[in-house]
Order: sequence, then C-alpha cells, then structure tokens
Amino acid sequence: MGEVPPITTGSAVIRAKHERVRFGSFEVDLRAGELRKGGVKIKLHGQPLDVLAMLLDEPGEMVTREELQQKLWAADTFVDFEHGLNKAINKLREALGDDADNPRFVETLPRRGYRFIVPVTGSIPSADQPAEEAPSAAPQTKVRPTYYRLVILGAVIVTVPVRDIAVSVSPASRTVTRPNSTSYTVTVSPINGFTGSVSLGVSGQPYRSTVVLATGPLPVPGSRTFTIRTTTSTTRGTVTLTVTATAGTLSRQATATLTVR
Repeated sequence: MGEVPPITTGSAVIRAKHERVRFGSFEVDLRAGELRKGGVKIKLHGQPLDVLAMLLDEPGEMVTREELQQKLWAADTFVDFEHGLNKAINKLREALGDDADNPRFVETLPRRGYRFIVPVTGSIPSADQPAEEAPSAAPQTKVRPTYYRLVILGAVIVTVPVRDIAVSVSPASRTVTRPNSTSYTVTVSPINGFTGSVSLGVSGQPYRSTVVLATGPLPVPGSRTFTIRTTTSTTRGTVTLTVTATAGTLSRQATATLTVR
C-alpha cells in the first residue's frame, strides 16, 4: 500500500526552529525538503523525510511511535501504520547508510519509538521569514537534556554545545534457549567534547537469570560486553533490558530485547 500524505509534517514542526539542519556529513534543507551529503542530493521525500525532521527536532530524545502516528498519519485513514512506519524508517536508514543493529544515526527503542543519537546544528531562520515561524525573543528553558542549547546574548542567538554521551546496545534483540547464555555489547560515545568515564548497570533481566557485567568505570569512548545467563528455571518470554550509563548527575539509557525459550 502506498504512503499516505501527512496531515502535519515533521518538517513543519522543526522548520519553526531552523531552516537547515546539519549532522555529520549530511545537511537537511527543511524549506526545500532536501537531504544532501557532501553537497550531493540524496533521494529522500515524503514520510521518510518527515520522520527524519521529527527526529531532528528532538536530538537525543525518544520520539514515540504514537507521536509519529499522530503527526504523519491521518486519524481517519485506514492503513497498516506499523508497516508504513517500518517502511519509512527503512528508507531513511538506507538514505543515511545506517544500520539498525549498529546505528550511527537512528536508534530503535523496541516497541517504544526512535531516537536520533548524533548531535545536530541548525541555522536560525532569516529575518524575512513570516512572524509566526520566527523564534521567540524570550529564552525558553527545556527540562529534558538536549545536545545544543539556545542562549540569547542581546539580539544574537547562539548555540552552546552541551557535553553529553550517547549509549547504544547491540544487537537490538536476541533469542536464547534455556539454559544457555547470550551477550550484548554496550557502546558509549562522547558528544561535544565529553571526557571521563561512566558506570554501567543493567536491569530488566528475566526472572531467575543472571547478568554478568564487569565492574569498574568504562572510559568514554568505549565498549563493554555483558552476558545474560539462563537456567532451566528461567522464566520464558520476551523482556526489555535497560542499560544505564552514569557519570555524576548525567545519566543516559539504551534498551534491547531478549526472548527466552
């Protein structure tokens, strides 16, 4: 089934903040609806581009599947939303050269949503832009963390980088048969010059299973493997494992699924 035109595009949402958004070697022109890499136009349009715009609007934050459905699919349209969203995400990853198992840009949060995991920069809209799209003259405080904060100095708006970390778990899902064991790799990457180390923790493991994770701080950037050991009495089913990386007051999480048979 073909893609359904969005009722409110993600690009319309983010365009209120920036005209152009850059990440890595990519640049998105939200007015023109174009994605470029190194100046070369990449074919991406429709819902995949709108999904990208919504993710770029909240870098480092989860955008839920429900939010994507409300923004990009009309409530009175009868379509297979799950299929449509998965198709849009796959096309977006193909355009970015991304990988679901080892994401560099778009991280999947199983059954919950997606997160853009690299920092972004954006240009402020020009003065001749319509008033309703111009950024507010008053600074706004956002409680949840962002990779870049807007700071107003007189009449000039500048972006101030916030030191942060990105956490990912690979693979995104595994299946294990009792009483065997299986392993995942946690990768912690610095954002905006973060230096130091983090402590790792894993929660959500199946009942009557054991998590094996090396103790001690993990230098950033760095990776560490943890193992889930099952027994013949481990509860069958699918669970969501949550990995938490902590450095002082900074805490970031990533998830993966585990199915025990």
